[in-house]
Amino acid sequence: MRYGIRPNQHIPDRTPKNPMSASVTVGTIHVFTYKDGPLARFAHDLRLTLQRFSVAIDGRNVNATFDPKSLVVDGVVKGPRIDTRVLTEKDLREIRENIEHEVLKCRTFPEIAYSGRLVVNPGGRLSLKGTLSLLGRQGPLGVSLSRSGETVKGEASVMQTRWGIQPFSALLGAIKIKNVVDVRFELPVPPSEGEP
Repeated sequence: MRYGIRPNQHIPDRTPKNPMSASVTVGTIHVFTYKDGPLARFAHDLRLTLQRFSVAIDGRNVNATFDPKSLVVDGVVKGPRIDTRVLTEKDLREIRENIEHEVLKCRTFPEIAYSGRLVVNPGGRLSLKGTLSLLGRQGPLGVSLSRSGETVKGEASVMQTRWGIQPFSALLGAIKIKNVVDVRFELPVPPSEGEP
C-alpha cells in the first residue's frame, strides 16, 4: 500500500497562529532600596512605586518604557508591611529630588527602556532575557516571571554601578544604599487574540 494524499483530501492547517500583540499600561511596579553602612540602623529600607510605564508585547518579544520622574516613595519597609508614617513630607521631597536630579538625572535621560524576549526554562519556568537602557548605557538584564491567575508577577535585580549610578552615600559612607536594587511587578495578563 502506498501512503500519500488523496485528491481533494482535507489537510489540517498546522501553521502557527499570529503571535499575540498587546500593550499594558496598568499594574504595579515597585522598586526596593536597601540600607547599608556602619550606621545603617539609623537609615531605612524603602519601597517606591513607578506610576507611568508602557509594556508592549508582540509574540515572545517584550518592549517596555518607564518614566523615571513618576517614581514616588511609598514608605519604609518593615517586614511584610510598608510604614508610611516614618518619613516626613520634607524627607519624601528630598528623597524624590535626589532620585530625579542626582541618581537618575531625569532631565538628561527622561526615559528608561527594556527590550527582551520570553524564554521557557527547564521545568517550564518563564523568564525574560533582554537589555536594559538606563542613563545612556545598555546592559543585559534577566527577569524572572510567574503567573498567578490573571496576573503576571516578575522580579529583577539591578546593580546600579553597572549603569553608572553611584549609590547614595552620606556621612562619609557611614550611611548608604546598597548597590543592588530590586524591581518587582504585577501586571494583568493581556487577553488572548480574539478576546474582547
